[in-house]
Amino acid sequence: MSTLPDDALTAADRGGGGRPGWLLVRCLDRPVRLLERQSDRWVMPLGIARVSWIGSVTGVGGALALAVNLSWSGIGWLLFLASNLAWIAYALQQRTRSMLLMQSVFTITSLIGAYRWLV
Repeated sequence: MSTLPDDALTAADRGGGGRPGWLLVRCLDRPVRLLERQSDRWVMPLGIARVSWIGSVTGVGGALALAVNLSWSGIGWLLFLASNLAWIAYALQQRTRSMLLMQSVFTITSLIGAYRWLV
């Protein structure tokens, strides 16, 4: 395995057909593997269960924030957006096209809601 490069976003470890073996990002000046290639698909080292929990918790938080309808409730749309992105990552990992479509549309509605409430 090669040493970790200094680039902000790098595809590296090009063994086997020239395809990258992992996708690296720098977070707080430390390299973090965002995606890893395993056989014919990309997987998240964080674990798919953790991503689904992030999607669930942020989705519930967004719903509660909007339900109380207070001055700070617009933050619920940002929580929904975080939830949408987590579920999109989950759908990509699991190759679930229907969920990918649904969460993509929900991302658009979350962006509209965040704009209307927060801008």
